[in-house]
Formats: sequence, structure tokens, C-alpha cells
Amino acid sequence: MRLLIINSDKNYVGTLKEWLETMGNEIDVAHDQASAEELYKGTKHEILVIGHEPDSIDSIELLQKFRAINPDLKVIISAPEADLSFASIAIHKRAYDFFPTKVDFRDILVIIEEIEQKTKIENVRKEQFTKLAIAYARLKQAYDDLQTRLH
Repeated sequence: MRLLIINSDKNYVGTLKEWLETMGNEIDVAHDQASAEELYKGTKHEILVIGHEPDSIDSIELLQKFRAINPDLKVIISAPEADLSFASIAIHKRAYDFFPTKVDFRDILVIIEEIEQKTKIENVRKEQFTKLAIAYARLKQAYDDLQTRLH
């Protein structure tokens, strides 16, 4: 999967990036909001991992901006000093998941694997729906042709 990690903690992000890349993911990194917005414009990310830092990164604002561009985007937010009110806002704004502290790398991997599985299922469902729509259109055309011949 292609992820964008947005967090000002360069050591944490560097380690997380390396670890996720060993699992076969493509990772882009931004350390502030402006560079995150610039990176997101040019790339098709499937998942964002945002570290909420009130003085430099507003995760809720980024969540809303990026989901306006791609409503299917999955956003994971971690906020070291967040309260229940903040978590409620994040979930209400359709964050995929929320952690009140720095996320353990294994927890992120579990979430990414869950997102991958759900994405595969959604893609199969869309493909099946498309095939069904095509078959219905063909059947309807055959029915209309038959009705025309009978009259």
C-alpha cells in the first residue's frame, strides 16, 4: 500500500518508514503540514498516518482536506496529548482509526493489513457489480430486441 506519514518527530518517522517498507509498503514522509499537502497533491496515497501536533500539524484539518479530494482515503491519527473530545472529533470526521499516544509499529501494521483486506473486498465487490451491470444491459437489450421483433 502507499502511505503518507505526517509527523514532526523525524526519528520516529524514519524508523516507522523503514519498518513499513520492509513489509512491502511504499512510504512518503512529511514533517509539517505544508509539505504534507504538497506531497499529497502529486501522489495517490491509500493511507495517511498523521501525528497530531497542535503547534505544527492539525490532523483534523488535513483529514478534512485530503478526504475532500479522496473520500475513500483511510486516515489514522495519533495524538500524544489528546482527550476524549479530540478523539470524538477525529472519529466524527471519519478518521479510520485513532490512538491517544504514539502508535506501536505492530498496531499500525495490523490496521494496514485490515485496510488492505477491506480494500480487496471492496474492489472485488465493485468488479462484480460492474460485471452484473454489463450483463443486465445485455439482457435488457436482448429483451428489447425480442419485443421489437414480436411487434
